[in-house]
Amino acid sequence: MIGVFAHQGGWDEVLFVIVPIAIFAGLLAVANRRATRIEQRRRRKPPRGGDGDSGSVDRPGRSGGSGGGNGG
Repeated sequence: MIGVFAHQGGWDEVLFVIVPIAIFAGLLAVANRRATRIEQRRRRKPPRGGDGDSGSVDRPGRSGGSGGGNGG
């Protein structure tokens, strides 16, 4: 009887393969759905000028002239 509980004929080993693959596929599907929704929202909304969404960020200390730190 102990031998029956110790080895289930292989179906339990199959679960060690199928369950992680199913979890990964599920997470990938959720992420893909979420990315598609975000992309659709961005396509619907036209970009506004001057609100900082263009990708160029004005960072203090990176303008090239002041505080360069290249000696004196």
